[in-house]
Amino acid sequence: MGKAIFTNKTFLYGLVFFIIIVLLYNLYALLFEFEAFLFIPIIIQVTLLFLVFVRHQYIKVLLQIWSAVFLILGFGLFVLGGLLKDLANGFEYFDILNYFPKVVLLLAGLIIFQGSSKTIHTRNLDD
Repeated sequence: MGKAIFTNKTFLYGLVFFIIIVLLYNLYALLFEFEAFLFIPIIIQVTLLFLVFVRHQYIKVLLQIWSAVFLILGFGLFVLGGLLKDLANGFEYFDILNYFPKVVLLLAGLIIFQGSSKTIHTRNLDD
């Protein structure tokens, strides 16, 4: 069995901080909006945190999948959909503040994807 090695501690601490912040936000939304589908991202984020803490060998791939699907693709489609809607309205009600949180999360997804591919390596413990 292998073990993940994080070569950049700043990336590791930033990643853990980001996942905890998003997890707390989802828990807050679950408590006050009572949406059952919020259990899915909460379970995924708790699983990712656990795998980061135990340095599981597949954390690199799982972080790349999570960041690509939920952050890059998801928020990229939000931004694209908003721009298309504003384009259809002739940018009459265009507000950059509507795009700001989505673009920040899109950029966070890009940083996590790139950072996990560059700074996480797997070492085989059987040697």
